[in-house]
Amino acid sequence: MWIGTEAEGPSKSSSRRDDARSSANGIPLWMWPWITSVGRRRRTTGSSALHPSSGRHSSFSPPIVTYVARFADAYGVRFLQDEDAVFGSDGGRVRLVGSTGSLDRPTWWQRRNLPHLADVYRRRIELLDGLLAGDDVRVLLTHYPPTYVTMGGEKEEWRPELGCKALEPVLLRRRPTLVIHGHVHKGIPAAELRASSVRLEDFEGPSASVPIHNVAYPVRRAVSTFDV
Repeated sequence: MWIGTEAEGPSKSSSRRDDARSSANGIPLWMWPWITSVGRRRRTTGSSALHPSSGRHSSFSPPIVTYVARFADAYGVRFLQDEDAVFGSDGGRVRLVGSTGSLDRPTWWQRRNLPHLADVYRRRIELLDGLLAGDDVRVLLTHYPPTYVTMGGEKEEWRPELGCKALEPVLLRRRPTLVIHGHVHKGIPAAELRASSVRLEDFEGPSASVPIHNVAYPVRRAVSTFDV
């Protein structure tokens, strides 16, 4: 199974529309605000597109809900909004967990115009913790980075408004197979999230790292694909 992501909004070109509707090119899965395609490299059996999710829209602002409805209908694809979806391929089953993600501190604009987001971000940490439970092959897709390890050149004082360090303990406990995010334009393409090793408790339990990939277009300048 392959996963391809593009850190830009949906293309309106006919080639993208044709690709989204062609079963020969896999099962497309679009997730706000980047395009995500999921399927087999050579052929896909069954439906060529996923139905739009009924979703958990209470956490999203009206413009995003409108955007999701518009492009889900136009391109016959599904947005993952604080939910998961399971896909099968010749290599086995992969479960994708999709979310906008959280910020440690809402931005100045969000604090002024959308004050409820602070609570949404806090609750989303617990929600993602539950969605990531299990020992299956799991891929976490978020817009905001769920860690600071890929921040790169972003200023330290701005990082709480760019991503969510509070999700790092969740990632280290649940250990998803792969974590993919966007949003951070001055970050680095990839990093490994590792547990700290400053206390005796830190040496207990598994020590494997969690791979984190930043697919923001200004960082990679390309569509990113991953073999799972």
